[in-house]
Amino acid sequence: GVPLPDVLLGKSTESHSAPLFFRRPPDRDESYGDTDLPDLAVRDGNWKLLCEYDGSDPQLYDLATDPGEQTNLAAQHSDVVDRLTKSVTAWNNSMPQDNGAQLVKQRPNRNR
Repeated sequence: GVPLPDVLLGKSTESHSAPLFFRRPPDRDESYGDTDLPDLAVRDGNWKLLCEYDGSDPQLYDLATDPGEQTNLAAQHSDVVDRLTKSVTAWNNSMPQDNGAQLVKQRPNRNR
């Protein structure tokens, strides 16, 4: 683990040298007015990738130029998408199962 509060709050310029991986809690698939939030995320340098558990529906953002995540660059940077998708799905597969993928399949009336 690496203490990140000061980095996240902009009080420190220290950073991490390895990618940071995130997994959305399975009961939070519908929040903020969105009915299908991405399941996984990885931050690697300026890149942030969001995707589903199986790596589908990738969204790629360059946080240095687009901190508000307004422009999905996945189509223009397929090499980055491929690398980060493999990385985040491998990380997720190495973690204890959170049953999120099964909960998504069980939920009725999903428009995917």
